[in-house]
Amino acid sequence: MEAKQELLNFTGKECPKEGEKPEEQNLFDGKEELLGWLSPRGDFFPADWGKHCLEAERILGKLGLYEEFIGQNLFNAGDFLSGRGYVLLHNPSKKKLIATAFCPLSKAQRNFLYGYFLELGRKKEAEYYLEEAF
Repeated sequence: MEAKQELLNFTGKECPKEGEKPEEQNLFDGKEELLGWLSPRGDFFPADWGKHCLEAERILGKLGLYEEFIGQNLFNAGDFLSGRGYVLLHNPSKKKLIATAFCPLSKAQRNFLYGYFLELGRKKEAEYYLEEAF
């Protein structure tokens, strides 16, 4: 499955260092992609391309989980946040936007992703999120 392969590729890469400049904003089908994190409740936290790890740290701080995160040394901030049900909307190759999830998607996440991909004109992918089983 393509998403699982992307997940393996994603978790094996290092996060960019603070201050590194992301590449120019990518466009998809003439519409700007919104990249970032999607909470289990369906709240979206935008992050610029290449800045998802920094945004994950900010979200962990907002959730009161930053101290727990820095107390371990196994996961990066993105993996730590993903393990709590967050979905990463990212485009690692700058060719195709994907949603990467470590946990089953909540109904709120599926509803958000359905609307999100529908707005990008990707109806087939949007309809995937209408399915109950993943």
